[in-house]
Amino acid sequence: MFHIGVKWGISESQVCRIIEEVEKELIKCKEFHLLGKKQLVQTNTEIETIVIDVGEVTVERPKKTKAIL
Repeated sequence: MFHIGVKWGISESQVCRIIEEVEKELIKCKEFHLLGKKQLVQTNTEIETIVIDVGEVTVERPKKTKAIL
């Protein structure tokens, strides 16, 4: 969220709010609904699963020091 905020010139908290709003809209959209367990067992629907491993890691930045001339 930090990097997105820097890229777009907005705060990290604003990025978080935008993501939450988009998530809510996707949940409302029927195209993104998954079938229930009973429906999956009853049908011969083949499901493709995509797993994405995403994580944010805090990186300690080097301290600013005066350049040696």
